[in-house]
Amino acid sequence: EDFEEGHWVPVESRNDNEEAYISNSDIIKRVNAINSHHTLVIVDSCFSGSLAVQNRNASVDERFPSRRILASGRHETVSDGKAGSHSPFADGLITYLRKNTSPQLRTTNLIQYVKDRVAIHSKQSPVEGRIPNSNDKGGEFVFHLRKDENEYWADIQAKDTVQAYQDYLSAFP
Repeated sequence: EDFEEGHWVPVESRNDNEEAYISNSDIIKRVNAINSHHTLVIVDSCFSGSLAVQNRNASVDERFPSRRILASGRHETVSDGKAGSHSPFADGLITYLRKNTSPQLRTTNLIQYVKDRVAIHSKQSPVEGRIPNSNDKGGEFVFHLRKDENEYWADIQAKDTVQAYQDYLSAFP
């Protein structure tokens, strides 16, 4: 509160040892240090959404870098779920990923599903947003279903273009 900044408190840390806390500014530094085109931070813990900044873009495009966060709640205590099972947040996330059959899964669709499902099955509200002061340029993180080499080769042969064969060689050198 003194610094007007959120902190992540590791489960092993003691409440009286603030040195063990991880500040949001430290999380941002670490996200910025990741050499990736897209970074998606998914956090299932109480008060974890304080890092998210609501910033909608008119169009999202995979070509632009993104730094996004999906958190199980903003400034609230979140459910761990029933003993022996996943939290409502983790359950929604896992369910959507396991049932996905689309060759391209946009993070925006995943986030909306998780937010809707968790709101129905618990008394918490997941939040999403862009990570502030990061290399976010409004891009969209897209999951691509992985194909094995034989499936990929069949697709390449059907396309029968120089670019398709070059893509194949890039994927399977």
